[in-house]
Amino acid sequence: MNLDFAGSQAFQLKTHATRWFAATPPTLTAAQQKAEVERVMALTEADEDAIDAIPRAETDDVRGQGTKLNLNYNPSNFWTLQLTFNEKRSINSNLSTSVTRHIAKRMAVWSTIKDPTINPVLEPQQLWWRHNYGGSQTAEQYYESQVASPLLQFQSLEGKARPQLTRYAGALSTSYRLAGLVEPPILKRVTVGGALRWQDKSAIGFYGKQQLPATINELDIGRPIWSNPRFYADAFVSYRTRLLSNKVGTTWQLNVRNLQETGRLQPVGAYPDGTPYSYRIVDPRQFILSATFDL
Repeated sequence: MNLDFAGSQAFQLKTHATRWFAATPPTLTAAQQKAEVERVMALTEADEDAIDAIPRAETDDVRGQGTKLNLNYNPSNFWTLQLTFNEKRSINSNLSTSVTRHIAKRMAVWSTIKDPTINPVLEPQQLWWRHNYGGSQTAEQYYESQVASPLLQFQSLEGKARPQLTRYAGALSTSYRLAGLVEPPILKRVTVGGALRWQDKSAIGFYGKQQLPATINELDIGRPIWSNPRFYADAFVSYRTRLLSNKVGTTWQLNVRNLQETGRLQPVGAYPDGTPYSYRIVDPRQFILSATFDL
């Protein structure tokens, strides 16, 4: 966000301030024009360098909190069970402090600068901030839609957990060696098992404080747009043997991941009215055959 200096937007302040004094009679020297531009913008060359040094994107502090539970139970020498449960949160702090300080300092200047070339009959206040210079937006409109609204949403999460990250997840897995049930040697080498996995909902956006057909320019962080909780099922079968005159232990294993999946698109982003706008591809069930050798 740079409303002061030359850029792609039609309203850039320095571009217009330079034009104002270049066209002012009597003709000003280059040094005088420069001084007038600095006066109107309330910025010196050193200030410009300092503003250029302000990051357009800032890092923030994230504090992680959570609990993890693991429970293992073996009903017999052949049967194993494992239950896991995770609760985690990521909390934001120190969000965009440099940008916020810069905006607070510059706003008093931006909102009061007068453009002497604006027709006072049409716009009595002659404010650069609110004049359309031929683009799709004025400086004020651009600031409100592209800077203030997203920044407000971002900063309103300060001290709160990110709803975009899944808070709860759990899994139950089991395996059973058929040696505990059958007698044929070939079946005794077989192990079967699987897992059930669950993942809680997560936010893929926020509803707007306004509702269509009105223009939505502010998001309500108290009303996340939630994705559905997800359940997954996995299964495997393995066979243990020895090769090369019993010198090399070998395990052949077939895993099937996400048994229930046939392939689909899953929303990962939504407009403020709840309509999804971006998706990720969820692959159909996967079959993985592997071999492990003990040398």
